[in-house]
Amino acid sequence: MPTQNGKLDVPQTVSPMTESVADDFAELFQKVEFPVIRECGGTHRMALPSGREVSAGEEGDGELVTIYNPRGEVELSIRFTPAGPVLHFQAAAIKLQTSGELDINCGRLHLQSHGDVTEEVGGEKHTQVAGKASFEAHTIDVKSHRGNITAKANDDVCLLGERIKLNS
Repeated sequence: MPTQNGKLDVPQTVSPMTESVADDFAELFQKVEFPVIRECGGTHRMALPSGREVSAGEEGDGELVTIYNPRGEVELSIRFTPAGPVLHFQAAAIKLQTSGELDINCGRLHLQSHGDVTEEVGGEKHTQVAGKASFEAHTIDVKSHRGNITAKANDDVCLLGERIKLNS
């Protein structure tokens, strides 16, 4: 990389041929436009060709790397904490795709959708819950297009409703 004066620092032990190559690279680097890097209060900011900007610096007990869109809104931030990195995305859409497995292992998982949720499973689906499982909805439909619906319980099976209709 060029230094402040635009020349490469060439070690004293290089041969004249290597020094010539270094001068050629120094001339090439002078022609290339590098992103503007500026420092503001310990935070380094760099402009990207797309108009986005990257900032990196210390924050609290860790470091923070943030990518801003051209409007100055945060698109991605990574906070490096003593417990590990924390990622925050602000995007129109996020897509994860893999030809292998996708594992999510966490202490607590909270999913919230402001619209519909669709699950499509190409094979079998197995859900195992160590505690109580409950499903609440305005209406619940359970359908089996082939085969039986089996309900098993170690204790009683309770069907509570205004009317319980069998084969109707």
